[in-house]
Amino acid sequence: MSLTLNIFYEEPKHDRWFKYDRYPREIIRRILRGKARPGGVMMVALELMHGLDLLKIPYRFNDYKYAKKNPNELIGVIGKPHLIFEKRFKNPILFGAGVFSHPIDCPDLFTLYPNVKKMLVPGPWMEEMCKPYYHDQVMAWPVGIDTEKWSTKIKEGKQNVDFLILR
Repeated sequence: MSLTLNIFYEEPKHDRWFKYDRYPREIIRRILRGKARPGGVMMVALELMHGLDLLKIPYRFNDYKYAKKNPNELIGVIGKPHLIFEKRFKNPILFGAGVFSHPIDCPDLFTLYPNVKKMLVPGPWMEEMCKPYYHDQVMAWPVGIDTEKWSTKIKEGKQNVDFLILR
């Protein structure tokens, strides 16, 4: 058994109007908008890997070949469940923290995919929302936020708002 973590994350890529239109749409979007900025769930993956780097904890990222050759090793799948659905991993899976918007999207996740052992959600409120569906297989895992990247205005604490929305 390896002491290296196995992490998987990919953005879902769907055709919109016709088969394979995702490829030209991606190119056109890049030309018009420039390089894509990471969204919330991608930031979860990036900050996890950043934290592991700082702690000098080894990991493999999207090493599908390794996972296939080592089906008994635990893998972590961050993000929406399309990787679980499409890749059909044999490995035991820790799924989360970016998951479904609501458990009604896949209430039978643990029945359909028995190798998913636990689902991590980004906070206690979501854990409570998911427990009626997933029982003890769901657990809150606060995702990391790099506060060093915040502007000095936020760090000074001289804001006139009571909360911060992260995207």
